[in-house]
Amino acid sequence: MGPGVGPPAVGQRLGWADAPAWLRDEVERRLGAGVVEAVTQPGGFSPGVAARLRLADGRRAFVKAVGPGPNPDSPGIHRSEARNMAALPRSAPASRMLWSLDRRGWVALAFEDVDGVHSSLPWRPGELRRVLEMVTAMAVALTPAPPRPPRSPTAFGRASPAGAAWPPPTPPATTT
Repeated sequence: MGPGVGPPAVGQRLGWADAPAWLRDEVERRLGAGVVEAVTQPGGFSPGVAARLRLADGRRAFVKAVGPGPNPDSPGIHRSEARNMAALPRSAPASRMLWSLDRRGWVALAFEDVDGVHSSLPWRPGELRRVLEMVTAMAVALTPAPPRPPRSPTAFGRASPAGAAWPPPTPPATTT
C-alpha cells in the first residue's frame, strides 16, 4: 500500500452455511434451484451474508442477508436498500433486484449476479475511469430523480427531528 492508504475497512461476514437453515431454504425456493456453490464477498460493513451463489440449474445470483444480531440497525439498512432498489428505473445501470424478504427479524435481498472485480486501493487509472463512466451513466438514467421511497422515522439509530416529515411540506405560496 502506498503512503496514506490504509487497509480497507471491512465488516465480518456470515458465511452462507452459517445463515439459518429456514433462510437458506427460502432463498433456494425463491430462486427456483438449490445452491451448489456460495462464495462470500469481501468488503462492506454488514455483519450478514453477502455471497455470490451458483445454482444447480447453472444460474447465478448475489444474495445479501442480515439478522438482528450483532448489529440491530443492519436489518433496517437492508430494508432501506430494498426500497431504494425497487424505486430505480429499468434504465439505471445497476444489477436488478430479484426480490426481498423480511421475516423473523432477517432481511434478505437477491440480485442478478454481475461479473466484475473489486477495485484496488489506491484505484488504478483504468478502474477510476470505469467508475466515473458508470457515475455519469447513472446521472443520465436517474435524471430526473425517481420518486423518493418513504423514509423511516429513524436513520442509523438517530430519531428524526420531532414532527419532521419527509419530504418536507411545500411552503404556501406568498403574494406580494
